Amino acid sequence: MNASDLLHDLCFYSLQVGLVLGIGLALPRLLRIHSPSVRLRYWYGLLGLIFLLPLFSGWMPASGAFTPASGVSIGEFLVGSSDLSARTPTIGWPFARWTLVFIGLVIIVRLAWTAIGLFSLAKLRRESRPLPWPTAAASLDAQATKSRVRLFSTPSLATPVTFGLRNPAILLPENFGQLSPPQQEAIVCHELIHIDRRDWLAVLFEEVVQSILWFHPLVWVLLRQIGLAREEVVDREVVRFTQQRRVYLEALVNIAGGSVGNRRGLATTFIHRSDLKRRIHSLLKESPMSKFHLRTSLFATLVVLLLSVAAAGLAFPLLPASGNAPRELTVTDQGVGTVVDSSRSIEGPFQVAGLVVPPERLDGPAPQYTEEARRAELQGIVILSVVIDTEGDVTVQEVLKGLPMGLSENAVEAAAEWKFSPATLNGEPVAVYYNLTFNFRLRDAKPLPSPEAVAMDSSPVQPPVLLSSTTAPYTARARKAGIEGSVVLHLTIDPAGVVTKVVVLRGLPMGLGESAAAAAYDWRFHPATSNGEPIEATLSIEVDFSL
Repeated sequence: MNASDLLHDLCFYSLQVGLVLGIGLALPRLLRIHSPSVRLRYWYGLLGLIFLLPLFSGWMPASGAFTPASGVSIGEFLVGSSDLSARTPTIGWPFARWTLVFIGLVIIVRLAWTAIGLFSLAKLRRESRPLPWPTAAASLDAQATKSRVRLFSTPSLATPVTFGLRNPAILLPENFGQLSPPQQEAIVCHELIHIDRRDWLAVLFEEVVQSILWFHPLVWVLLRQIGLAREEVVDREVVRFTQQRRVYLEALVNIAGGSVGNRRGLATTFIHRSDLKRRIHSLLKESPMSKFHLRTSLFATLVVLLLSVAAAGLAFPLLPASGNAPRELTVTDQGVGTVVDSSRSIEGPFQVAGLVVPPERLDGPAPQYTEEARRAELQGIVILSVVIDTEGDVTVQEVLKGLPMGLSENAVEAAAEWKFSPATLNGEPVAVYYNLTFNFRLRDAKPLPSPEAVAMDSSPVQPPVLLSSTTAPYTARARKAGIEGSVVLHLTIDPAGVVTKVVVLRGLPMGLGESAAAAAYDWRFHPATSNGEPIEATLSIEVDFSL
C-alpha cells in the first residue's frame, strides 16, 4: 500500500471512528446507564471496538492511479502509456507522504513525552520525603504491606498521585498532614484501591492510545470518560470500605481546593477539579439499576453499535488489504469473459511520481489485428493497468478499456511479453503501477466523413468540433464518497477527428480522472482545418461529475 492509499485509509478510518464514537458516546446517557462500573466496562468495550473497525469494514477493491510515460510508434498503431494524467488524480504522493510523516512525527514526540513523564515521576519519587503510615490508616497497613506500597510527601504536587507496579508509590502533597485523620484514611484508601486494581497500567495504556490517535478529538473524549468512570468506581469502593460518605466528600472538596496545576498525566491522580461536580453528584445520588433495565439497555446498546459499525464500513470503506496483489483478469470481445492468467507475485508497487523514476520500454512484440476486426474496420483504444516489477517484467492487472473481436486479448498477450528497464527509487529498482494504451488503427481506414451539420468557416485555421461523446461513468468508490467536481482534459485530435492522446490537467480522486480520460478516447470530432485541409490539433475540455 502506497502513501496515497494509506492516507486515504487513515482519513476513512477516522470517519468510521467518528461515526461509531459519536453514537457510542451518547448511548449511556440516552439509555440512562448510571452505574460507574457498567459504564467503565462499556467505555473500554467501545475503545476496543474502534481498533477492530478495519475487520468489520466494507472492503472494496481499489482502482488505483497510474502515471504515464512516453509512447512508442509500432506498426499500424500507437503503443505506449495511457497518458491518462499529467498529475496523479488521487491524493498526490508528496502531499500524502508529508502528511503521514507529520502524523508519525507527532506520534513519536508524544510517545517520547510519555517516556520522559515516566522518568520524571521516578525522579520525583527519589526527591520526595518518605512518610510513616497515618495512625488513622492503620486498618489499611496490612494491605499496604502486602502490596509493598510506600508513602511520600512532596511540595511539587497539590493532589495525591499513585504510580508504579512492582513497588507502587503514593505521593502526597505537603498539606496532607493538615487534614483530619478520617480524611487522611479516605485519601490513602482511595490510592490503595487504585493500586489493587492495577489502574496505573490502564492509565499508561490510555496514554499510548491517545498518543497514537492524537488527531481524533472523539478519542480524547472517550479516554476522558474512561478516566472519570474509573474514579467514580474507586469513589464508591472507598465509601463502601470506610462507611463515611460525608468525610470522603469533604476530602474531595479540600483536596480539589488546592489542586490547581501540577497534573501528572502518567499517574492516577486523586482528583481533577473539572470532574469534581460529576463525582460528588454520583456519590450523592446512587441509583441502582434493575437487572431488567441493565440487560435491555446493554442489548439495545449492542444492536445500535453493530448497526453503526456496519454503516461506518459501508459509508467509508477502506482499501482492500490485498490491494497490491495481482488479480484475475477477464477479457472477451465485450471486455469480460475469458480468464487471462496474472499469477506472478509482485510486492510493494509504487506510483510513478515524486522520487520514483519511471520505467523505459526495451522490447516486446506488437499486438496484432484479428481478421474479424480488420474486416469490420474496427479502430479504437485498449487500456491496460499493469505492474512492472523490479526485473522489468509486466503483469497485467486489469483491462480498464477494451475492444471487441479479440483486440483486447491480443493487447494483453503482447503486453505480458514486454520488457522494461525497471523504475527506480533512490537508485534501487522498484515495482510500479503503470497504464499501457494500445491505439488500434488501420492505415488504410477512411477518415470519418464530415457531417453536413458542421458548418465550415472560411478562415485559415478552424478548431475541432465535437460530434459525438460518451458519458464518463462514476466509479463505485467516488459515488459512495459523494465526490463531485470537474476534470479538465487536454486532448490531441488527429486529422481524422480521432482522439489520440489525453492528458488530465486537473483531476478528481477515486478514479474519476481516469474515467473521464478513458471516455474521451471514444469521442469523435470534426477535425481542425487549415485552409480547408484537416490537421492535427489540441483542445482543452472540462468534464463535470455531479450526483
